[in-house]
Amino acid sequence: MRLKAVMTIALTAAALATSSAAQDPAGFYEDNCAPCHTIGGGAQGGPDLRGVTSRRSRDWLVRFLLDPQALESDPAVVEMIRAAGGMTMPAIEGMTRERAEGLIAFIAERSATPAPGVTPAGEPPLTSADVAQGRDLFTGATKLSGSGPACVACHATANLRAPGGGRLGPDLTAAHSRLGGDRGLAAWLGATPTPMMRAVYRNAELSAPEARALTAYLGDVAAALQPQAPGNSVVAAAIIGAIAVVMVVALTARNRFRAVRQPLVHQAIARGGSR
Repeated sequence: MRLKAVMTIALTAAALATSSAAQDPAGFYEDNCAPCHTIGGGAQGGPDLRGVTSRRSRDWLVRFLLDPQALESDPAVVEMIRAAGGMTMPAIEGMTRERAEGLIAFIAERSATPAPGVTPAGEPPLTSADVAQGRDLFTGATKLSGSGPACVACHATANLRAPGGGRLGPDLTAAHSRLGGDRGLAAWLGATPTPMMRAVYRNAELSAPEARALTAYLGDVAAALQPQAPGNSVVAAAIIGAIAVVMVVALTARNRFRAVRQPLVHQAIARGGSR
């Protein structure tokens, strides 16, 4: 009996410790928020949360954390979605008012520190093999593990051959930089953040390796772009315009010489010869 009582107490203590760890705001933030947000490290898929507690009321933040979709018509949320290229924040599994309050206090505390850092992703570097795999997944050459439709059905990228992909969703050529690089984009892909993506991939979520490969492909697409500097295009246009003006003037002057001056010159020559 004594041994049984000791074991019961030990198991109860372990369960309480586990529950307490799950309620820890720092740990909960790292597991659920850090993939898309930083606190002072800049935008990364989602907005930087540094100072958010001074920009929004505590009540507003609690309501947003409990049910993000309920506030999607709020002007502040509309602007965040626009800035994130249509990305919306999904409901956080296991979120409670107590956890929301704890997260807000944690973010406020971290925001007050002088030099907050970004949690390292801890992922190995992306390779050319990842890029090739991502391209095959994007175009449908390789089927997704969850049997969801290929990205190309709704999205396009600049390097695809005509017709270049679907137009139902946004062009993803610049998604890598717009969503905060490798980590932010991978989090975006894994979270199925938009209403359309949630509807399409409800039972066909991307796996972590698939999100990683697609991130590599879209990163390669962005890196391959070589946009011409605006200054160069303006200078080139000015030079071409100047050349065109000179050619028009030259042709006009030559025609004018032939039509008016050349007969006069011939007449003068003829008069001189007759004398």
